[in-house]
Amino acid sequence: MKPGTLDRIVAHVNHAREKHPEWRKTPEYALSVADLEWNEVVHALHWENPKRVEEEVLDMIAVLVRILEGDHKA
Repeated sequence: MKPGTLDRIVAHVNHAREKHPEWRKTPEYALSVADLEWNEVVHALHWENPKRVEEEVLDMIAVLVRILEGDHKA
């Protein structure tokens, strides 16, 4: 992993938790959020600049980390 990548991921996860502190407590909801983020990555790949693609990828990683860490569980 390149230097700074992990710091960027941690910053995005923390920002996501501050912006959206409460998720509905179901795995289906968490996966629907991941799916929405994936669609934003695809859109950015086709229509946006590389910086926007990076931001969307980081947003998606943040959602996946939140699922991994159990933010969606009751």
